[in-house]
This record gives sequence, structure tokens and C-alpha cells, in this order.
Amino acid sequence: KISAFPFQVWAPDVYQGAPTPTTTFLAVGSKAAGFVLLIRLFGSVVPALTAQWTGLLMIVAALTILYGNLCALPQRNLKRLLAYSGIANAGYLLMGIVAQSDEGTAAILYYLAGYLFTLTAAFMIVNLITREGEGEDISCLTGLYKRSPFLALTLVLCAVSLAGIPPLAGFFGKFLLVKSVAAKAFGDAGYFALLAVAVFGVVVSIYYYFGIIRAIYWSNNAPVETPVTIAWPTRIVLGLCVA
Repeated sequence: KISAFPFQVWAPDVYQGAPTPTTTFLAVGSKAAGFVLLIRLFGSVVPALTAQWTGLLMIVAALTILYGNLCALPQRNLKRLLAYSGIANAGYLLMGIVAQSDEGTAAILYYLAGYLFTLTAAFMIVNLITREGEGEDISCLTGLYKRSPFLALTLVLCAVSLAGIPPLAGFFGKFLLVKSVAAKAFGDAGYFALLAVAVFGVVVSIYYYFGIIRAIYWSNNAPVETPVTIAWPTRIVLGLCVA
């Protein structure tokens, strides 16, 4: 359920086809439960990972990061884009398992907390926009800053955090995960390769998340500017998620 390579093929179709609240639960709940189980498994049941396990997890983490980010590049459907981004984030979280340390475990928990709140906010915004009669294509975000400045700013903060740009939680989460692996990297080319893939993945994710920001603020094909109505309880929940 964590959508790690090669068991990730279900995620994009399920995310796109399911109702948005169901998609949110699958993206948030199953991933959190899966990684908590992995932490318990490798921390308590098999605390001393063998070299074979470490090498395999490195390969899985690297392939998951590459697959998720590269497949997200051409996506126009918001839910599919978030699905592939979620696959890539599973790869980053696996880096904490690869680190085999308390620092790696702490990094996973920190990253999970920030990621889950941010992703919940992102899916809430997608749900609000689609309920207004819009589709799920990125073009539905065109001119959102005029229709709802609050939703536009909140979604931009979500995109910036998910991309790993400072000073938001996503950056610090990725930094802690990279740091936990870097502590093990000296003298081991495998760890260095994983770090290189992680950095490359961040660069790629910045590119496709900027597509969301560009659609919100700089698209030339603005639709009719119908305001998006947001209840105050929803505003409060969104504010808490990105706080």
C-alpha cells in the first residue's frame, strides 16, 4: 500500500477513478500505516538488516523516486499527478529505512506528518474545485487566484512543500531523510547513488509542481471568473493543514 516500485501500478488509476475523499484516505492512511509497519518490522523483528536487504531497499527506493517523478512530468490530471508524486515520496521515505538508524526513523515520522497534512489539503482543494463543476485537468486551476485567492495561496504552499522547497515542512523532511542516508554514505557507492537520485528527483518535482503554480497565476487562457465558495470551517481546516 505504500506504492513502492514495482507494486505502484494500481495507484494512478485508483486515485483518478475513486471519489476524492476516498482517494485522500488511500493516499494518506494506507501510506502512513504501511511505513509504520515497515519501521516496526525492520526496527523490532529484523533490526539488523543484512547487506542483501540494504542493497535491495536502495534499488527499490531509487527506482521508486525515478519512476514517480518521471511519470508525473507529462500528467495533466491533478489526481494522477498527485498519485505519481505520492509514488516518488514513497521512495524518499524508504531512504529512512535504508539509513538503518534512529535518525532515519525520526526523519520518516517527521516527513510523514508534514506530507500527510499537505496532501490532505491538496486533495481538499481539488475536491472543492471539482464540486464547482470544473474537471480535474490542471487547466481547471487557470485564474484560481482571482476566483479564490485563499485556495490559490493554499495550493501554492502545498505544491512548494511537496516539491521540497524551503522553508516549508517538505524541505526539512527531505533534508532529514537525505542527511540520515548521507551519514552512511562514506565509502559506499550505493548510498551516494541513492543520494544523487534523490536530488535529481527533487529537481524534476520542482518542474512539474511549477506547472500547477503557473496555471494558477500565469495562464493566458483564463475561464469565466466564477468565485469559488468556501465555508469557514473548511478554511480553518485548510489553514491548519498548511500551518
